[in-house]
Amino acid sequence: MYCYPELIKSIENNKDRILAGLPIENFPKYDYSAKNIMKDLLKFAIETDKITGRHMERVGIIAQEFNRTLGGKEGLENILLPAKIHDIGKVYLPKSFFNNNDGLTKKELKEVERHPVSGHAILEYIRRAANLESDRQLRIASDIVFSHHERYNGKGYPRKIAGEKIPHYARLVLIVDIFDAIASKRRYKEAIPYDKTKKIMTFGDHKTNPRQFDPNMIKVFLENFDTFVDIHKTLRNGSLSDKH
Repeated sequence: MYCYPELIKSIENNKDRILAGLPIENFPKYDYSAKNIMKDLLKFAIETDKITGRHMERVGIIAQEFNRTLGGKEGLENILLPAKIHDIGKVYLPKSFFNNNDGLTKKELKEVERHPVSGHAILEYIRRAANLESDRQLRIASDIVFSHHERYNGKGYPRKIAGEKIPHYARLVLIVDIFDAIASKRRYKEAIPYDKTKKIMTFGDHKTNPRQFDPNMIKVFLENFDTFVDIHKTLRNGSLSDKH
């Protein structure tokens, strides 16, 4: 059950206007909370595609632990829900993309690369219409959603920004996102063993370049790799949403 079912219906039915940044008439009236909005968005993602939704959950849970491990004032921030909805823009992808066992064409991959822009548009629509533009958690979520595919070396997307111009929590989520993508089974690939996953994140391969990571963050992640592996093993066979 959604906390705000009419909000989810509004997101589904107004794709073109939301992506264009246009206001929506008759925005659903609720006493909104950022926490419940993000929980609803995660449920929406899981209903759209279970595999993508479970990936989003795992990334959120591991990102929260990684944030604690990094420490500092940023480490005190609760980024569980903002990180869990990092791929919310994928709800606007064609359903056929989620059922493809053979991988996507170059044209389809280009469309997938628009999901940070789509997700950012959804978050900005909600923040404006629900009068939550000053909410810190939704602002962090918006930063993560928009920038989690940017690369430290400037070779990411959608804006090709580099280094510390990329928001802090987006740089963090990038590392966890790639870890989960490599170490988890997908429709078109088997899971890569953890020792090989660590080697890829350390030295790179045909898809992953270590220079795409924040050097300080990836150092801490690899130093604590076994901790994140233990969490991933626990999550791999199901969801811990009720506990997190």
